[in-house]
Amino acid sequence: MDVSNCPNLQSLEVNNNNYFECLNLKNGNNAYLQELGINNNLRLSCIKVDDSTFLTNNWIGNILMDASQYFSNNCS
Repeated sequence: MDVSNCPNLQSLEVNNNNYFECLNLKNGNNAYLQELGINNNLRLSCIKVDDSTFLTNNWIGNILMDASQYFSNNCS
C-alpha cells in the first residue's frame, strides 16, 4: 500500500491481513498522522516513513503495530 501521495493523512487502519507486505507512509508530513493501526499483518515488517528515528522516538498519536514491525527511511 502506497499512501505517499496523501500529505494530509491523519488516520490509517489496515489490520488482520495475511497478504499485506508493504506500506509506504513517506508523504513528507508524517507528523500529521495521529492514528496508525497495522497489527496482525503477518507479512508486513518494514514501514517506510519520512524520518524513522524521529517517528520512533516522538510518536504522539495512537499506534497499534506488531513487535516485528518497524519504521525505516528505506524499505526494500
